[in-house]
Amino acid sequence: MLPKIEPLKTGITNNLNSYYFIWPYYPKRFTVTPEEETYRNSIYAFKDGGGNPLFYEQIGKLVNKIIRLNFEENTEVYLCIIPASTTLKTIARFNKFCAEVVKKSNVINGYDLISNKLDRNPNHMIDGGGDADIIKYITINDIRNKNIILVDDVITRGRSYDQISQELKKRGAKKIIGFFIGKTTHK
Repeated sequence: MLPKIEPLKTGITNNLNSYYFIWPYYPKRFTVTPEEETYRNSIYAFKDGGGNPLFYEQIGKLVNKIIRLNFEENTEVYLCIIPASTTLKTIARFNKFCAEVVKKSNVINGYDLISNKLDRNPNHMIDGGGDADIIKYITINDIRNKNIILVDDVITRGRSYDQISQELKKRGAKKIIGFFIGKTTHK
C-alpha cells in the first residue's frame, strides 16, 4: 500500500539549500507505528527500484508543484539525481524513476547529467555519517544555465546534497532545488 503523499514538506540544510520531502524516514533501529512502517517500506521499495504507476503519477504531480513554487512559468527544469553508492544501485533506483516521472510532469530528464564515476560505501556505513567528499565519486556533465530538481531517496544531514549543489553552482547551474522521498527522523 502506498501511503499518502501530500502534503509536501520543506526543509533547509545548514548551507541554506532548500529542499522538499514526502515522508519521515525512521531507521530500522527504531520501533515505529504501523503508519511509520508504511513510510519506511515505501522508501525501501523506492531504494530497490520499486515503483508503481500510482507512485510515479503522484511524484509527477509533486514535481509540477515544486516547479510552480520555485520557477517562473515556461522555465526549463531538469530532473537530476544524487547517485547511489554504486552504479548498479543508481540504475535500479533512478533510471525508470526518472523516465516515468518526466512522462507525468513538466520536467526534462536529466538522469544522465550526474552519474557514478566510482563506487563507494553507502553514507550510513561510513563513520561520521557520510563521505567528506562525494564529488570525487561522481561525474557531472554540462549543467551550465540549467535549473535543476535534484532527487535522492533520503536526506539526513544534507551533506551530499550541499556538496553536489555547491559543485553544480560552481559549474554554472542556475537554480537547484532538492527533492527527497524521505527525511531521516530520530525518535
